[in-house]
Amino acid sequence: MKRAVVLSLVLGILAPAFGQTSSVPYESNSDGPGPTFKSRQIAYSYRGTYSSIQNVNFRNFTFVGFDAAGKAAGDLTLKNGHYKEEDQPFGSYSVDLDSIHYLGGSASSGDSVLVLFSWFAAGGSSSQGRTARIFTLAERHLRAVQEIE
Repeated sequence: MKRAVVLSLVLGILAPAFGQTSSVPYESNSDGPGPTFKSRQIAYSYRGTYSSIQNVNFRNFTFVGFDAAGKAAGDLTLKNGHYKEEDQPFGSYSVDLDSIHYLGGSASSGDSVLVLFSWFAAGGSSSQGRTARIFTLAERHLRAVQEIE
């Protein structure tokens, strides 16, 4: 079951990259008629080079954040797959790396990886969510190419 969920997520993420389209899922009984997720294309190249995407230590990695337009906006560093910020005046924020899924690639696009995160924010109220990010390795350079929240 878990493998089927990951496969459907991967296919839904990669289909637009290869010129295929699919319908946007909507939650019945949701707060509104909109989609249940947001997807944005990003194009950010990380510093450094890697011989293989499997050599990237995502559990101890500085991830760049992106604004609504897909532009770099801040960063956070995971240590052993976890980040926690407690020094906010009235709350906290944490991120956990949930899983890493290595995907095959083609000679032109290079290797890819799907990294899944969960986050939790608390203050006067609390919220939580999940984020998926796709990275590629082309010509030894790691690039963030898509984010789904």
